[in-house]
Amino acid sequence: DLLTHSVPPSFQHEVDRRLDLIRQIAPVPHSPSLSFFLKPEEKKQLEGCWIAFHPGANDSYKFWPLDHFAAVGKALQSRFNCQILITG
Repeated sequence: DLLTHSVPPSFQHEVDRRLDLIRQIAPVPHSPSLSFFLKPEEKKQLEGCWIAFHPGANDSYKFWPLDHFAAVGKALQSRFNCQILITG
């Protein structure tokens, strides 16, 4: 069915959109969550306070200038003594 019928466009978060696609063929967990599976030595490197930025966006109106991310990251890092992790 997914190969022969188009999916109507919807204005929803990309994760929700993809989960809706999966629901067409299989059950999906009620509360999907993001998990990181790290080796013990990797966990040691992540001890302490971390703040993650995910600067990517699919729509141009969601783009934020890189210098804004840098300014916020520096302010958070100095205020909370945290490391900044940038995801993609």
